[in-house]
Formats: sequence, C-alpha cells, structure tokens
Amino acid sequence: MNTTETIILTTIINVIITGLVGGIIIYAIQKKIDAATQKSLFEHQVKFSRAYPKTLEVLDALYQKFMTFTDAVKGWVDHVEAFFIMEGSTGAGEFRGYYSDVQEKFEECEKYFAANRLYLSDSLILEIQKVFREAELSYEWIAKNLDPDALSSVEYWIDVKKSTDRNIAILGSEAMMLENLYKSAADNANSPS
Repeated sequence: MNTTETIILTTIINVIITGLVGGIIIYAIQKKIDAATQKSLFEHQVKFSRAYPKTLEVLDALYQKFMTFTDAVKGWVDHVEAFFIMEGSTGAGEFRGYYSDVQEKFEECEKYFAANRLYLSDSLILEIQKVFREAELSYEWIAKNLDPDALSSVEYWIDVKKSTDRNIAILGSEAMMLENLYKSAADNANSPS
C-alpha cells in the first residue's frame, strides 16, 4: 500500500471509530437522562398520590366550614327579619350575639384554610382566596346594614332586605365555587393519567 491509501484508510477507520464511540457515548447519556426522567416522574406520581387525598380532605372540610358559615349568616338574617317584623323593634344585644357567632364561623374557615393551604396547589389557593374575599365583602355589608340601631322603619328594612338577599345569593355562589373546586379536584384524582 502506498502512503496515500494508508492515510485514506486511517482516516476512514478514525471516522468510523469516532462515530461509533461518539454514538455509544450519546446513547449512554441519553439512557441516563431517560432513567432520571422516569425516576423523577415516578417520584412525582408517588408524591401526588400521597398528597392528593389530603387535598380532597382539605377541600371537603373547608366546604363544610363555609356552608356552616353561610347557614349562620342566613339564620342571623332570618332572625333579624322575624324579630323586626313581629316586634317592630330590635334587640341589639341578641343580634350582636348572632353577629359574633357568624364572625366566629368565618374566622374558623379562614384559620382552617391558613393551616391547610400547604396541601393545596397555587391555583386552588388563589381561587379559594377569591371566594373568601367575595364572602367577606358580602358578610361585612350584611353586618353593617343589619345594625339593630339602623333598622328604624319598615321601608328601610325592605330596602336592606333586598340587598341582603343579593349578598346571601353571592355567598351561595361562592359556596358553589368551593363545591366546584372540590369536584374538579376529585375528577382529576379519578381520571386515568
């Protein structure tokens, strides 16, 4: 063999060997990446499967507490209405007692949410915070306008009652929002991945 043929043959062999070695190295790296990805997915799935039942538990308990709060608001409004219409005057002490009960129920919701937000996704936290903001605005409006000292006439009561009913409807729609969040989370837990 002459020198030119040897150089060409050496070059071809070097290219083949470099290509094979490079291919093997790339293949090995790709397998390591695939294994790491699979491990990460498995760990995420295990973590998700352990945390998700707690998410549903938190949403369920939060919904129950919120419904207790809305029922307390409705009971308070019904009591004010019955007392005002039947008696024609207000019993400030008794109404303030109802207000304290309603306030306590709302604070229970907030405390439970704060203590368990760790188990909720960021998107759920944002949605629940919106629900609480709307509920608090409605509840505060009702509290301000059901002040026993302000309920001086039947006409005033009729105006307040219409707005109160709208605010109670808002509380109902916020309760439905919490229910929908729970159902959505439960559907996600039951759907095949």
